[in-house]
Amino acid sequence: MRPRTAGGWYELAVGAALTAMVLYAVAASGVPEILAGARDRGHSPGWVAVSLLCFVVGAWIAGWHFAGPLAVPAARLHWLVWRQHPAQLLRSAAAQVLLVSMALATLVAVVAGLALAAVGLPAVGPSVAVWLTLELLVVATMYLQRRDLDGPARWAAFAAGAAGVSVAAGEAWGPAGVVAAGAVAGIVVTAALVAAIRRGATARRGRAAELTPRWQLYRGARHRWAVSAGFTLMEGEVVRLVRQRDQTTRRRPIPAAAYRWPRPLGLSAVVLLRSTRPVAAIGVLAVPLAFAANEILGSTPAVTVLVLTQFALVMTTARAAETWLTSEALPRIWGAGAHETSAALAAPCVAAGLVLAATAVIGFSLPPAAGAVLAALPVAILLRRRSARRPAAGLTLISTPMGAVSVQSVNKVIAGPDVALLAVLVADGLG
Repeated sequence: MRPRTAGGWYELAVGAALTAMVLYAVAASGVPEILAGARDRGHSPGWVAVSLLCFVVGAWIAGWHFAGPLAVPAARLHWLVWRQHPAQLLRSAAAQVLLVSMALATLVAVVAGLALAAVGLPAVGPSVAVWLTLELLVVATMYLQRRDLDGPARWAAFAAGAAGVSVAAGEAWGPAGVVAAGAVAGIVVTAALVAAIRRGATARRGRAAELTPRWQLYRGARHRWAVSAGFTLMEGEVVRLVRQRDQTTRRRPIPAAAYRWPRPLGLSAVVLLRSTRPVAAIGVLAVPLAFAANEILGSTPAVTVLVLTQFALVMTTARAAETWLTSEALPRIWGAGAHETSAALAAPCVAAGLVLAATAVIGFSLPPAAGAVLAALPVAILLRRRSARRPAAGLTLISTPMGAVSVQSVNKVIAGPDVALLAVLVADGLG
C-alpha cells in the first residue's frame, strides 16, 4: 500500500497520453471514414454510428464487469475494515469508481462527438446521451455486483453486441434483416439471462444479503492486478490464468469413451465439444456482422471482420494444442507423439477456419486465392505463436517511452495479430 512513486506517475502519464492520441486518431479519421463510406454506398451514417455505439457499450459493460467494478484486495480489506464500517468503505470505493467512469465516459463521448461532427451529423445531443448511458450502465453493473448476479452482467455485454449486429443487419437488408438477426440474438440472450437469474436465485436462497459479497471484491481486485501484471510483463496469459482460476465450473475429466478411440481423435472430439459454446457465441455475432459489413462498407471491412473472427476462434479453441506443445510431460504421460496429437487438438479451430474461408469465398465473391489465405490463417497463427515462445539465445533491449523493453517480449505480444494483419492485406490485395 505504498504511494505511487515518481516513476509510476510518469508511466501513468505516458500511458494516458498515448491512449489520448489513439482515441483522437480514431475520432478524427477512423470512425468518420467508416461513416463516410457507408454514406457513399447509400446507407445511413446515423444507424451505422448506432451500431458501432452498441459494440462500444458491450465492451464498456464487459470491461467494468471484469474490473469489479467494486474491488478491494483481501489484505487491504482486512487492514481497513477495523478502521471503518464496511458500508463506508464501499461508499468510498463506489465514489472512486464513479469519478473514474465519468472521466472515461467523457473521453468516449468526445470521440463520438468528433466522429459525428466530421460527417455533418449532430454532435452535442448524442454525446450527452452517450455519456449518460455509460454512467447508468456503470451504476447498473455495481447493482448487479452487489446482488451477486454475474450471469446477467456477462450476458448484458453479449446482448449489446447482438443489438449492434441487429442494427447493422437492418441497415443492410431492411426490416427483414432486423427481424432475422434480432430473433436469433433475442432467443439466445433471453435463454441465457433466464438461466443466469435462476442460478443466482438458487445460490442466494437461504442466505442473508450482504453489502457486497467479499468474493466479488476479491475477484475484481485480482482481475485488475492481472491486467497490470500483463502490461508490465507484456504477457496476456496472466489475465487468462486469473480468469480460469476464478471460474466456478468444476474440473471435468476426459470421458472414458475418448480412450476407446485412437487417442488423437478422442482428444480432438473432446476439445471440439467443449469449445462449442464460445464458438457458437462468436459465430452468432461475427458471421451476420461480416455479411452486413460487406453490404454497407464493402469487401475489405467484411474480410477484416472474418480475420478477427478467425483470430478469436484460434485463441479460444487452440489452448489445448498450445499447452500440449509447450509441455514436456504430457507427451510422456500419454505415450503419444507431439506432432500428431497437437495436430488433432488444433483440428477444431482449423475446421472453423475452413468454414469461414468458404463463407468468404461464396458470400463475398472472393477469388480462390484469397480464400486459400483465409483458410491457412489458423495454422499460420498457431505456428507464429509457437515460434515466438521458443527460448532465445540472448536478450536484446529497445528503448521506448515506457522504458527498456526486450525484443523477445515484443515478439510475443505481436505474435498472432501480425499474421492476422498480413492476412487482411494479402486477401484485400488478391480480392
